[in-house]
Amino acid sequence: MLVRLDHVARFIVNANHSIVRAAAKLRVVNCVADRVWLAIPQPTNGNLSEIRSTPRSSGIACIPNEQRR
Repeated sequence: MLVRLDHVARFIVNANHSIVRAAAKLRVVNCVADRVWLAIPQPTNGNLSEIRSTPRSSGIACIPNEQRR
């Protein structure tokens, strides 16, 4: 019985690591998407003398690869 519980525990740990890896990949995609979105000019409302800047933040910090480990 102990072998089976150990196997189940190992599966749960592996499942959690997979979820963490998927979340890390999603975080990188969100960071890239935010930077690309900010580079695309937004259309104006017809008043060319008025320029508005709207920075957008997803609340997720972009972490360099060196700091993730």
